[in-house]
Amino acid sequence: MVTIEQILQLPFMIRSTITSQHLDRLGHMNVRYYLGIFADAYTNFAGYLGVDDAYLDEQKKGTMALRHVISYHAEVHAGQTVAVYARLLKYDEKRLHSIQYMLNETTGDVAASIEGLAIHVDLVKRKSIPIPEHLADRMDAIIAELDQLDWQPKLSGGIKL
Repeated sequence: MVTIEQILQLPFMIRSTITSQHLDRLGHMNVRYYLGIFADAYTNFAGYLGVDDAYLDEQKKGTMALRHVISYHAEVHAGQTVAVYARLLKYDEKRLHSIQYMLNETTGDVAASIEGLAIHVDLVKRKSIPIPEHLADRMDAIIAELDQLDWQPKLSGGIKL
């Protein structure tokens, strides 16, 4: 398992405080809200990669989800604050593989992680297209920087590039 100290070395994406509306009948955060928080964090992550609002609006290109693998590690309750950190793992001509970690800042636990596979698309034609050179250069730099860390994430095996 990745430690909190290791996760804190990754780029921060989003923070959210859980309310009673996030809870299910079991008294902990419902799975749909985990995915919602991770989705909001991915929007920030995409911007970090260069796929920001300007890119979407001007180029009419972006990324879409192909697959997610979520792992739940510790319960989250109302009144607790979570933060999400992300790591780009690799990419190919059209797809990118990443992992995000949700930390419960209130308890100090790793609450969940989500591995994701996304594809670069033309938003007008609604078809996959190659990742342009300027984004590939940005992703190469990010991967090179994160590969300097002294740890690698444990992956599910459910996503292959």
